[in-house]
Amino acid sequence: MSKQILDSLDRQILKLISQDARIPFLEVARACNVSGAAIHQRV
Repeated sequence: MSKQILDSLDRQILKLISQDARIPFLEVARACNVSGAAIHQRV
């Protein structure tokens, strides 16, 4: 198993999802200034 490194975007995504596990990916994307597809790929 390879070791994964979390970047600042990953940490921001985790922070948002940990605050509200039911938050839609598009809201996370808007808060992070990235596309919904980028969030979907990282989650």
